[in-house]
Amino acid sequence: MGTASQLQISFLKALSKANIIGPIQLVHAFLLLMGIFLTYKQGWSLRFLLVWFASGQFCEMALTGLVAWRAGIRPAWPSRNFFWPTIRRSMPLGIANGLGNAIIRLDNIILAALATLPELGAFSAANTLLAVFYVACWLFGSVLLPEMVRLSSSPEALRTYARKWALWIVSTMTPCVLLVFWAAPKLVVLLYGPAFFRSGTLASTMALACPLILLNSLCANLAIATNSKSIYLGIFAATAALTLGLDFFLGRGFGAIGVAAAIVIREAGMFGAFWLLMSRSPSPAAQVAIQ
Repeated sequence: MGTASQLQISFLKALSKANIIGPIQLVHAFLLLMGIFLTYKQGWSLRFLLVWFASGQFCEMALTGLVAWRAGIRPAWPSRNFFWPTIRRSMPLGIANGLGNAIIRLDNIILAALATLPELGAFSAANTLLAVFYVACWLFGSVLLPEMVRLSSSPEALRTYARKWALWIVSTMTPCVLLVFWAAPKLVVLLYGPAFFRSGTLASTMALACPLILLNSLCANLAIATNSKSIYLGIFAATAALTLGLDFFLGRGFGAIGVAAAIVIREAGMFGAFWLLMSRSPSPAAQVAIQ
């Protein structure tokens, strides 16, 4: 085992024994909330808030480094036998994450080239809320990933685990989406003001994609846990290409509402691709988990 790997394990053990991760994160969160409160209270600029956020991040790093130093852990260069194999193993996941980020941003980028500024603003108001939901979904998937990895050696247990979460997603998200679809026009006006009333219809349309986004997060992390690299890389690449085409043609033909519909279509296509490809995967864990 390389030096860097040993240091990483020692570092995690030190943090675990000290039970310090929670308090450090609590201090960081408190600093961020204080920065937001002071910005609103004192009317300070966005530049101040960004500097405050950066300072909070440095504070977290300093506290974590102090814990590591007191545990006897010192910086060291990673061994060549550890560094490059780690880069190669993590590259597919990094590419998939990059494609996922590009997919979300393509909607605004393409519409900016096709629509007027007011229409783009109305779309961006609704799309910002969807972007927050995207982040929450992928964080949710990353929370499930360690348990999926642990169960990957037991296909039956992994199947039960994945199906349980899929059932929870469908049963809880369906009524929520119907409620949001009905209430979105009023909520958007409440959040952004009457000038953004056109964003309500866009938000209602985008809300239909929310259960699919959550299911896709579950499927993507399931593919990662079963080491199905070709599946999740291929699906993310195909979805990026599909997004490009759908946004262009539907955006040019129908404007912002066309791009909103394209989001729903691409998420449905992505879920269908995960279901189809993982059920045909040569990996027994992937086959059993998705069925």
